[in-house]
Amino acid sequence: MKRIIILILLILSMAALNCTDKEVDTNKSSPVIVKTFNGRGIVKKIDKTKKSITIDHEEIKGLMEAMTMDFHVKDGSLLDSLKEGDKIEFTLQNEANVEFISAIKKL
Repeated sequence: MKRIIILILLILSMAALNCTDKEVDTNKSSPVIVKTFNGRGIVKKIDKTKKSITIDHEEIKGLMEAMTMDFHVKDGSLLDSLKEGDKIEFTLQNEANVEFISAIKKL
């Protein structure tokens, strides 16, 4: 019985050692794909505390149909000069499947 337990422990130890040989190299960085889209719309709501803006936007070609939705902004200062009802053009970035507005211009 003792030999069986020792054999099992030996096999488990070898398996554990084998796992550590397959460490992931964390120094390698995979490229992050950033896609940029341009949109136009009307500001419906601004929430500076959440750094978000609700926009009734036209179709954003290659991304989505026209709709009203919330977007996060990369920099909260983009919201400073805006008010509800403003017509805007904006740049929307999709980085690692996270969307945010990186630029806004009043029309």
